[in-house]
Amino acid sequence: DLIQFVDCKPVEKRIKAHQSAVTNISSAEDGFVSSSIDSVKVWSSSMRCMVSVDTQSIGTNHEISSICWSKDAVMVGTTGSEIWKLSSDDGSNLNEAGKPLMTSHSSSPMGLSVHPNGTFASCGDNGILRLWNPSDHAANMSIDLGMSARACAFSPDANGRMIAVGFGKPVKDTARAINGKWIILNVTSDKTFQIIAERRDVKKYITEMKWHGNGDRRKG
Repeated sequence: DLIQFVDCKPVEKRIKAHQSAVTNISSAEDGFVSSSIDSVKVWSSSMRCMVSVDTQSIGTNHEISSICWSKDAVMVGTTGSEIWKLSSDDGSNLNEAGKPLMTSHSSSPMGLSVHPNGTFASCGDNGILRLWNPSDHAANMSIDLGMSARACAFSPDANGRMIAVGFGKPVKDTARAINGKWIILNVTSDKTFQIIAERRDVKKYITEMKWHGNGDRRKG
């Protein structure tokens, strides 16, 4: 809920703002902006909702972590280390269609693999696997792996659509982390993916992944 206060005294104005808990509020001259983990709303000073945008329509699968409204733009930060620039008038993306303004790893990327066509993949302790466009060095896809990953490798076949990822890091800091686990993702042309193999052969974190031959699945 959102509750309006005047001179530290509550007034009779209480509204249901989001379907889940309100996590951020940022004020501006014309009103304020609020967010939950999966939606952003722009409000007038009289608490009338003018714009409502959810993460699916923005184009991200990551949770919203921060917001800020400045003039005609609302800046949205996500847990996937993205920054989106949205119009405060209609919620549309003010950057190139479907792309965030900025994207990166929250920590230094630990795993890196280059495909023969120049595309490269990176992963790190923030648990995000990113596929990068070599022409503009911008991430054209990001996948939330759910845990730290320090090794990745494209399959060496002609299509190279499969990516092996090894998990873990020296200090296990979350119950979700599973040192020694590895998976193989199949990435499709429409930028979706599925896990087609998953195993755990060791208990220490994986630092390197390699493929055997022309794409037979093997862990390194």
